[in-house]
Amino acid sequence: MSVSMRRTMEIPRPESTEQPGVTPADLSARELEIITRICRGDANLEIAADLYLSINTVKSHIRSAYRRIGITRRVDAVRWGARHGLVGAPRESDPSL
Repeated sequence: MSVSMRRTMEIPRPESTEQPGVTPADLSARELEIITRICRGDANLEIAADLYLSINTVKSHIRSAYRRIGITRRVDAVRWGARHGLVGAPRESDPSL
């Protein structure tokens, strides 16, 4: 195993320390919209294009939402969204609405 691979394996991942009691109402409208899109599986570039935002603005909203929720990873955002009914939410452009 190479030295760089061993170093990578030794770096501890930051643990998510989800804040208890945080609900979707605690996020800004834009943060909630972006977290909902993450829960649907949308990529950052897709979210940016659909919302007419720069990729950096999307990343900034994601960081802010993660900080409020107390998470560090996308998978944690999806888990949080599933617990709060964001997974499976219909898209705004869905004609069945």
